[in-house]
Amino acid sequence: MISKSVAPFLALGSASLALAQDFIATTGVVAQNGSAPIRRNINELASEAGPQWDLYIQSTVCCTKLQARG
Repeated sequence: MISKSVAPFLALGSASLALAQDFIATTGVVAQNGSAPIRRNINELASEAGPQWDLYIQSTVCCTKLQARG
């Protein structure tokens, strides 16, 4: 027979396992083979100096300004 002091811990443990199985939405680009695309090399992105690089720089500046505000 389970001790009265052990039963609450077993109940809490099983409840946390049930809650840990919640659905988590995965977002992002869907690749043709189902896996996530490989990240771009930052040096290659800079050497191409195209719209993706410009967007990267703009987003970095924006994030830096937000962090400075605190």
